[in-house]
Amino acid sequence: MKVTSQSWSRVRIAHFSGPNSHRGMTFRKQIVALPIFIFFMALILRFSTAAIFLYGGVQTIDNANVTEGYEAVGIAHSLASGKGFSAPWPGAGPTAWLTPVMPGLLALDMYIFGLHSRTTLIVFVIFNEICSALTVFPVFSAARRIVGNQGAGSIAAVGAWLWALNPTAGVAACRFIWYTTLSGLLGALLLWATLTVRDSEKRRAWIGYGLLWGAQLMTHPSFLVLMPIALLWLAWPLRDSQRVRLAAVACLTAVFCCVPWTIRNFVVFHHFVPLRSNFGFEFWRYNHGGIPSHPNHDPAERDEFSSLGEYAYTHQKQNEALVWISRHPRAFLHETARRIMHFWFDLAHPLRSFLHDGAWFFKLKLLYICALLLLVFAGLVTLWRKRREYFWLLASFPALFPLVYYIALARDFHRYPIDPILAVIAALAVLQFPSGKSAFAFSPTTVTGTRRPNTLQ
Repeated sequence: MKVTSQSWSRVRIAHFSGPNSHRGMTFRKQIVALPIFIFFMALILRFSTAAIFLYGGVQTIDNANVTEGYEAVGIAHSLASGKGFSAPWPGAGPTAWLTPVMPGLLALDMYIFGLHSRTTLIVFVIFNEICSALTVFPVFSAARRIVGNQGAGSIAAVGAWLWALNPTAGVAACRFIWYTTLSGLLGALLLWATLTVRDSEKRRAWIGYGLLWGAQLMTHPSFLVLMPIALLWLAWPLRDSQRVRLAAVACLTAVFCCVPWTIRNFVVFHHFVPLRSNFGFEFWRYNHGGIPSHPNHDPAERDEFSSLGEYAYTHQKQNEALVWISRHPRAFLHETARRIMHFWFDLAHPLRSFLHDGAWFFKLKLLYICALLLLVFAGLVTLWRKRREYFWLLASFPALFPLVYYIALARDFHRYPIDPILAVIAALAVLQFPSGKSAFAFSPTTVTGTRRPNTLQ
């Protein structure tokens, strides 16, 4: 039988579009959508960034070219030396400039690997990168729980990939000796735990939820503004006595986590300092009409800090800022607008900088955040239309968390702890595709292994 070129083409098309080819493509899609695969890809990207940061230098934890974290290094050095929680900069005494979790972890690192060791820096950077990569799992789980239908696995994978490919994530773990990446992981875990504990009547689960809030507050107190929203979201729909009692148990558990630290601060300062003491200073730093000085590098400010003491110094700075704002309200509004831009885009004039700045990484980062924010807006619209019961909870993160930074000090790394939640919201924008289905949708058993009810219509 003579085989023509046309018939051979049909044979090849049939071969590559047959059942085996379809199974191969489905398998590849399943692998790409697995959270463990996304985690390892995120880990590779972050470790690559860490290797670039650490390569070729003799930096230690003391002289690394970091953007933020000198206070944490100073406190950790004091703890590891047996001098207590003090000295965020030379000459300072006992402090509440930071909450204890991150300086404590860094002090443990210094105690094991040396106060001035390069190994200490390497271990801390690796810890940060692992925290950043682990955030993939709560992002995936939270998105899947919100969607809850046959497209849940694919939409959750989109959220996890959005987080894994975040260009700021790997850099933040290297450039900031700070609580940034740990707080981001805890924030994503809190979102997942809030969604999960809603279906539980077990007191033990709610106590664990409260402990998670306590860990976050002892790491990053700015999340305090979100805790009442989460508890109200959990208790309000049913408003029965059992649910209110469970929410109260979680709240009291979180408060009890903070009580020892608050008592310590009262003993040290003889004033009520619940979590951190530095807000008054940070509020003044960019709201007084002068150069944004810092005791860490300004001898005059350091001398004033030493003479007044930490509590009096920060309250004096806060009063000076309030006086300046009352006299210059227009200047304050102008600076607030600049801080809003800095929080979301890291620059006051991002478009101008994008057009004239040749740095490729800055352009990549700006393109990513612009695309993410557009998806976040679409995701919030989707929530309002299709899952309104989740709207207020998720919208509170981008709406309320930045407020303290808008009036004080704002940089893009301050946004980082809510970036995982933004990835969850952005993933929901996929539901805006025609017919309400994800362009990446797989079968109901693709990721979870079980068929879930189609609840998102």
